[in-house]
Amino acid sequence: MIAAIGRAGHREGERMRTTRIGLLGVIVAACGVVTLGQPAARDVRLTLSEGTSMAAALSPDGRTLAIDLLGAIWTYDAAGGQARRVLDDGYDARLPVWAPDGKRLAFQAYHRDTWHVWVMNADGSGLQQVTYGPYDDREPFWAPDGARLAFSSDRSGHYDIWIATLATGEVTRLTTAASNESMPAWSPDGREIAFVSDRQDRGVYATAVAGGAERKLAAETAVVSGAAWTPDGRGVAYTVVDGAVARLVVGGRSVADANEDVFPVRPQWAGSDVLSPA
Repeated sequence: MIAAIGRAGHREGERMRTTRIGLLGVIVAACGVVTLGQPAARDVRLTLSEGTSMAAALSPDGRTLAIDLLGAIWTYDAAGGQARRVLDDGYDARLPVWAPDGKRLAFQAYHRDTWHVWVMNADGSGLQQVTYGPYDDREPFWAPDGARLAFSSDRSGHYDIWIATLATGEVTRLTTAASNESMPAWSPDGREIAFVSDRQDRGVYATAVAGGAERKLAAETAVVSGAAWTPDGRGVAYTVVDGAVARLVVGGRSVADANEDVFPVRPQWAGSDVLSPA
C-alpha cells in the first residue's frame, strides 16, 4: 500500500476520521483595516471534511498515520479515531516521514525565512532543526540506519541531493549534475538513493550512497514527482502530472483510476504489494 497526502493546522484533541478526514478547527478571520469602535474579533468554529495536496506517512508498524494539513503535523490511528496535532503553528510544515524505528518524524518547515529540515519525536517533543543557512532544504527521507537524512537543497546553485548526519550536523553533497534533482528516497538496503530529475532525459534515477554511476529507474516525458522504492528494492512507484491528469505509476503502468486525483507527493508502500495514494 502507498500512502500520501498534504498540509494542516488546528487545536489538539479535535477529531479526524480515516473515512472522511474530519477536522474541527478554530479560525480567527479579520478583513479590512482595524479602527476604533470596531467589534472585537471572535472565534469561528468550522468543521472541515476534505483536504487537498496533503502528504501522508504510515508508521513502520502500520498503526499510525502522520499528515501535514494547513501547515501543521498531525498523527492519528490508522484505524480511525481522534487526531492529535503534534506541532505548533508557525512552521508551515510539510512532507512528514517516519524514522525506521517509528519513534521520530522528519519534515520540511518554513519557520523563518526559508525551508529547512527538522526532526522531532512522534509526540512532538524534542523538536530539532537539522539544516541551516540561506538555502531551501526540503523533502527529507530517513536512511535505514536512522542516523542520516537525505534531502534536496539548492545550496549548490540548483537542486541536488544531500545527506545530513544527525549526530554531527554535517551535510555532504551526493548528486552533481547540472539539472535539478529532488524528492530523494533511500533504498531498503541502504545502498542507493532514488530521486527525481528534470534533466533532458527526465525521470527517476538512483545513485549509490558510497559513490558511483547513476542508473535510470524510470523514464517519463511529463512532470515526475516523489518516488518510493518497492519493498524488495527492485523498482519504484511514483506520480506523474501530465497536464490536467495525475497518475500513480508502478512498474511502468498507471495503477490509479482514470478520473482519480493523485496528489504529486511521495507515495508510500504500506505492505508488500499495496499502495495508498492520496
